[in-house]
Amino acid sequence: MLKFDEEVMKRELMKRLNYGERGAESVMEKLRNLDDQLQPVLDRWLEGEDEPDVAVNGVTLGMVRKYIDRNFYWAMRYLSSFAESAEFAALFLEDPIQFGRIR
Repeated sequence: MLKFDEEVMKRELMKRLNYGERGAESVMEKLRNLDDQLQPVLDRWLEGEDEPDVAVNGVTLGMVRKYIDRNFYWAMRYLSSFAESAEFAALFLEDPIQFGRIR
């Protein structure tokens, strides 16, 4: 379970990603349930980095956003899946372009 200051997270989602209040609250609730290995990624994102270079099983948020989905929330969901399965991450790392096409 990811931990964050709700007010800071809500403000950043609304300011940086243009979420409305309800949308930000919905995303926050979903982010909480992602793999704990993403905590350093989220912490650095909250500090202002758009694409923290913290690798999870060899995959970074920037890589996911480049090849699969630019949306922050969905990229974090993919990164969480890669954290849960090194094999899944390895498939992505073999050919990120092809992986992005077949998702």
